[in-house]
Amino acid sequence: MAAASPSPSEQAARVFELYGLAPSFEIDLRDLEDRLRQASLAWHPDRFALQGEAARLEAEDKMAEFNDAFPLLRDPARRAELLLNWLGVAPTQGTDAEADPAFLMAMMELREEAEAARTQLAQDAAPAQQFIQRMQQAEAELLERFHAAFAELPEEARAGAGTAEAANQDPPHPQLAALRRLFYELRYHQRSREQLQDALRHDGTQIP
Repeated sequence: MAAASPSPSEQAARVFELYGLAPSFEIDLRDLEDRLRQASLAWHPDRFALQGEAARLEAEDKMAEFNDAFPLLRDPARRAELLLNWLGVAPTQGTDAEADPAFLMAMMELREEAEAARTQLAQDAAPAQQFIQRMQQAEAELLERFHAAFAELPEEARAGAGTAEAANQDPPHPQLAALRRLFYELRYHQRSREQLQDALRHDGTQIP
């Protein structure tokens, strides 16, 4: 019988484990880069050239694993999603079903504002540039809130994190649900900004 595929929680734990890090939002990026360089030296396929094809291919796979994991840890938003996976409350691709009407209304207004700025690009790029700057500031603030909320999670909210048992918490611990809602809000701001940045790039306008 084939082994069961690892759960999202187990996969997330593996990313941190690969780099020798405890699951945390706070990561020293310079240290992370140093760890990648050390892995590049240790697992460079040329070092295994005399050990046979199987050893060389294993080294290639190991180095690919390090390279794939690196951006997940380096980028704060992707790191936040990784931590949610580790906690067993992986976000879905849609809108948070638990979102309150006020949040949904705010996101709808945000989308309308972004669309209005996009339609004005031919005449005036300033509204789009200002919107992008506001989104960048909002994203930074949401990441700070996520960082603080993650650090304050009680032990019972972290129970089973990194294991198959962490998946499919229904309903999730209230503080985990709140943490996931912060991520949904972050993702919405990020997507609104990126879509407008793409429009500016296509228009040849300077991007903030």
